[in-house]
Amino acid sequence: MTEPLKVIHVGVGGRGAWPVRLFREEREHWRSVALVDVNPEALAAARHVADLPREVCYDSLEAALAGHAEAADGVVVITPSALHGRFIRQALEAGKHVLVEKPFVHHLSEAEALVELAEARDLRLVVAQNYRWNPAQQTLRRLLAEAAYGPASYATFVHHRYRPEPRAFTMPHSMLIEMSVHHFDDFRCIFGREPKAITARSFNPAWSRYLGAAAVQALLEWDLPGSPAFTLAYTGTFTSASNQLGCRIECERGALLWDEQGVGVIPTGERERQPLPLPQPTRRGEQHVADAWFRSIRHGEEPEISGRQNLGTLRMIDAAIRSSETGTRIVLS
Repeated sequence: MTEPLKVIHVGVGGRGAWPVRLFREEREHWRSVALVDVNPEALAAARHVADLPREVCYDSLEAALAGHAEAADGVVVITPSALHGRFIRQALEAGKHVLVEKPFVHHLSEAEALVELAEARDLRLVVAQNYRWNPAQQTLRRLLAEAAYGPASYATFVHHRYRPEPRAFTMPHSMLIEMSVHHFDDFRCIFGREPKAITARSFNPAWSRYLGAAAVQALLEWDLPGSPAFTLAYTGTFTSASNQLGCRIECERGALLWDEQGVGVIPTGERERQPLPLPQPTRRGEQHVADAWFRSIRHGEEPEISGRQNLGTLRMIDAAIRSSETGTRIVLS
């Protein structure tokens, strides 16, 4: 038996609560040694979950590292995303492995620099893109890889969301950076390829309370097996009247559907939808994320959500932003 990996948590409220809880549940792999947050109430709640004394709670990563520099193996960063880069760099420069919540960072160039820093220091940097382990995404990934209904040729994806309060989402392209990053990562997972081009329009409806663009429409292009001109029409919003998810992938022998009902298929020439079975997951997406980080540290395995692998998702976000700002089609290398 090996000793559990010792971790400092930076940001323990909101989304930052899940690793504190999970690491307490899976004590054979993890041990939380310090908590960092500027919110005393969040610190108190996390301290209760982690069963830690008050003296290992801090309001800065600098203070936590000063007190636990030798004890900690890694740092989990789950703060407002605009602060991710600063904390990732601090942790890497202190010689710590890093798990960061999505989005990795806001700018592709910063992500590339952080990946290079991690690799130069032989440290494991992983991004918590947990959606790709959801049963629907995994099922579509398998069906398309098997060409169960023949090659795919085109698709639509629409995610309407009612999220009227911006809270920490104050960046210029909030939908792209905070939510499309999930969708684009899902597409890379489901189709198993990097896209070849993106044309996008990122905008803000008149009634939006967001400072930056809270809605996106885009055309994404891929070279897929049997379909060298595959296109996906994408719409994502934070400013819709209600929540709705709908994806339809047209294949030679049927249309694959993914929505609130699950995953289904309408065979070509028929009208009725046939439900498709989804696997019963034994572990949640966040658990898969933690597992991937653990294996990368202990066994040197590069996960599909490593910092370097996640650059593909950030390249899509970067291309969509540049396309929106220039009004041009952006070809990805």
